[in-house]
Amino acid sequence: MSPTRSRLTPERVTFAVAVAVLLALAGAIVVLWVQPREAPTVTVEVVDAVRLVGEQSYVTGEVRNRGDETAAGVQVICELIADGEVIAAGEQLIDFLSGGETESIVFIFDSVAPDPDIRLRIASYKVP
Repeated sequence: MSPTRSRLTPERVTFAVAVAVLLALAGAIVVLWVQPREAPTVTVEVVDAVRLVGEQSYVTGEVRNRGDETAAGVQVICELIADGEVIAAGEQLIDFLSGGETESIVFIFDSVAPDPDIRLRIASYKVP
């Protein structure tokens, strides 16, 4: 057996393994690319009751993107309502929320009301 022939077999095996890895990677990329993607569905809900600390009210919420695509510039608005009247309001912006991601937010209001109603909602978001 010549030295050239004995060196040729490992080279062929290495080349075959490299080609197999590249084909598997290309196949995985194609599969991910052709899968249907669900548009962002952004929701928000109050997590805990209003906490009163001194002269401030704390409202904790959870923002969730139930879709597959990213939502950018998510605008969340919170309102404290007492006797049918908005006594305090605030807004927060979340830069981006990836598909399936959840983000916790806290609103802090200077108003203290006994057992206020809370209106927490998504005002807008962008699909990049």
